[in-house]
Amino acid sequence: MPDVDIKDAVDPSAGRAEEHRLAAATARAPQEERRVRRRANQEQGRALEMLGHAIEYLMDSRLYAVDGADPKSEAEAVNLLMGLSRAVFAECEEVTTLWDKVERLCRRSFAREGRRR
Repeated sequence: MPDVDIKDAVDPSAGRAEEHRLAAATARAPQEERRVRRRANQEQGRALEMLGHAIEYLMDSRLYAVDGADPKSEAEAVNLLMGLSRAVFAECEEVTTLWDKVERLCRRSFAREGRRR
């Protein structure tokens, strides 16, 4: 797995931009939604699993914290791990299913048909 620069993986402003992009994608009509399926190799799968457990652990520990730990640093740690998880996921091979191919073909056909009218 290639080295991931932490600054590239997690930038506070990039995280907010990602949130806005996800919100915009969620607001789109269902027919415009594009699903991205990825296939992780064994190393990537293990990395995603470990990062997921670490994020879950930090989130759970924040719920039960009684010692007044710094919430800003904990949030930064969670954002850092989430960014690394996104970076690993982005490296996974993109998979196109037969259904996706058929769906894309139908959309193109209907789009051409609509332009002819």
